[in-house]
Amino acid sequence: EKMLLFIPGGKVPNHHYGPTAQAIQDAAAQDLRLWVVVPTVFKNLCVISCSAPFLCAPLHNTVEEALAVAKQKGWNRGKDDEDMWLAGHSLGGVCAN
Repeated sequence: EKMLLFIPGGKVPNHHYGPTAQAIQDAAAQDLRLWVVVPTVFKNLCVISCSAPFLCAPLHNTVEEALAVAKQKGWNRGKDDEDMWLAGHSLGGVCAN
């Protein structure tokens, strides 16, 4: 069981990624149980530079809240460094990096 955490692009509402997330899950279904989470980020923009912990806290909290919803729906959180992938579109990809 794996989790794909996908950070949306700048000014793109997370719900626009629903069909893409579903297609990724469907394509992976034969090989693994894949969950895809696309969190809503503040003002549809992620912070790409964290010079202080308080600057990254909103994104971190939003991600953890999205993962908590997935857990309530049945996702079993394993080891993040082994069972979770991080990706993003455009500015979200920069942020994910």
